[in-house]
Amino acid sequence: EYSKTCVVRCPVAEMRALPSSSMSAASPKGRPSQVLFALYVALTVLFGVVNGVTGPVLPELEAQADLDSAGIGDVFLYRGVGSMAGGFAIGFILDAVRDPHAVLVALLALKAAAELTMPFSSDLESLGFQFCIIAFCGNAIATVILTAVSWTYGEMMGPR
Repeated sequence: EYSKTCVVRCPVAEMRALPSSSMSAASPKGRPSQVLFALYVALTVLFGVVNGVTGPVLPELEAQADLDSAGIGDVFLYRGVGSMAGGFAIGFILDAVRDPHAVLVALLALKAAAELTMPFSSDLESLGFQFCIIAFCGNAIATVILTAVSWTYGEMMGPR
């Protein structure tokens, strides 16, 4: 069931767009589309920075998992695989579920669980698996949020 209040065919009834009277005054090249585009880019950069802050904790992770510098480098491999998988899989998940709020809550819970169990990782495999899950969720969360923005305010952002 599609919401009748959304500007574009948004499958989530809770995601309401601006009334059509205010939308008609905003051209796709006007100020509202520039602000939304700036927010879209800012969200992408913000999640990229948050997901990329692994460097400062590497010495602690090396000591925790009893690894050397070369061994801890594998964490970046696991994180990269998780990030690519998250970006790829979330499209299929959103198409199947069609509720970004539920998907977002599940991803945040999974990411929190992986981060809360991080102190209990004692080897490279468990540490790598947790980084894979965290990166998967991080990329998927950014994609879900940006998709929800596009579904809600797509017309104001301009043509594809």
